[in-house]
Amino acid sequence: MTRNSVAFPIGAASDLTPLFSYQPSSVTLADGIAHTINQTLLRDLYYGAWAHVWVDKSSQCQVTIASPNPTDDLTRYETQIPAFIAAARAGLEIYTASASKLPATGVSFLPPFGLSMLNTKSIQLLHYPPTETLDYLDYLYSPTNRRWESLLGYNGFPGAENTLVETIVDLIPIAAGGGSAGSTALEPVENAFVAYAQQMLDVYLRPSPSGKATQPIVAYGEPVRAFLEANFDQSELEVLSVISLRLMTGGPTTPVLCANHPSDFLSAAGRHETAEPSPADQKYPPQDPKAILLQDLKAARWQTTMSQNPDADPKQTLQDASDYWDQNPDLVAQIFAEQMSEFES
Repeated sequence: MTRNSVAFPIGAASDLTPLFSYQPSSVTLADGIAHTINQTLLRDLYYGAWAHVWVDKSSQCQVTIASPNPTDDLTRYETQIPAFIAAARAGLEIYTASASKLPATGVSFLPPFGLSMLNTKSIQLLHYPPTETLDYLDYLYSPTNRRWESLLGYNGFPGAENTLVETIVDLIPIAAGGGSAGSTALEPVENAFVAYAQQMLDVYLRPSPSGKATQPIVAYGEPVRAFLEANFDQSELEVLSVISLRLMTGGPTTPVLCANHPSDFLSAAGRHETAEPSPADQKYPPQDPKAILLQDLKAARWQTTMSQNPDADPKQTLQDASDYWDQNPDLVAQIFAEQMSEFES
């Protein structure tokens, strides 16, 4: 039975406070939790739906969610939001146990709040969240996300559905500074959160209508590839490697594509002014922004196709995406100029 309104408890306020400690001190716990749920509702495309959170007399947090659209089915939030909180709590327990290995300042626990949950079409596997997320209280407010959205657009993905393919699971739920400094700070806990990541993926993954696969995952950046190699018995993975992993507990396999981190182009574009185009990725040195762009366009096309049809052959889908962009060098050159202009600073 579908329902466009739900009401459910999510736990004691004292237990939830450390999970939402990233909220400004001027915001109450209830209002902070409501803000993250309302972000999720918007990113699930339930326009007009709204969440209200309050603490009752027994100090339990209660949630109500209602939509003006009678066809909206919100029932799965009753189980998925508590499942998200349970995964976040598992992450916090690992973080607390590992605190002595981390810098005393500059890092903080941060689960992936406010993202699409019920209608997720694809998941983005990333290393860790940037500290800038705390400044804006918006998990998608960053150059990383903005650039990937542009690549989705170049591949014809409807911008109104961008948030459905931007659900992020960070392998390390700890906000840190960008670049090598952040990675170095988190090295002592690099593989501590494997169980957490799998539990968080269970919140978002679901079988396709045929039951043959889950939604696709794009794994961004070298640290994520290293994580998959170390924890999922994978041989050396490269950019545009396609693998299938059993990531959903009790579910079918998940198609995974390894991609550059979206910011790799930003770094490369800042170091290179010109480079001759080439029809093949192998002819580009790793730091060449044109090579990175071509790979990124192919990865984004794979994501758009697989998110719309998770039962498609993931390797053939990549081949089709590669053929498309290899056969359109003039368009790639045009996009390169546009990306350099937009992101070079």
